[in-house]
Amino acid sequence: MIPNKVVAEPAISTALRESHLPGLDALRVVAVSIVMLYHFGLEWARGGYGVVVFFVLSGFLITWLLLRELERTGSIDIADFYRWRHCAYFPPRTCTRF
Repeated sequence: MIPNKVVAEPAISTALRESHLPGLDALRVVAVSIVMLYHFGLEWARGGYGVVVFFVLSGFLITWLLLRELERTGSIDIADFYRWRHCAYFPPRTCTRF
């Protein structure tokens, strides 16, 4: 018999309450390691796999943050989101240019 309804565990609203996703830390370590190994000249690390992992992580985290805001406030303020991103990343970008 095929069930009529599939229930995801944990529910999205429960998962969105988490402030830190420890599983992503391991993926970051893997991505950084692949990029570093490529720069050390290891042939199997070619192809930008580490960079691809970073892009996938970034897309997931951005979507997760936007869904979290939607769950918390009932709407998404894109201007506020980009304002926060700018304030979080502008100082490090400024320091690395010198």
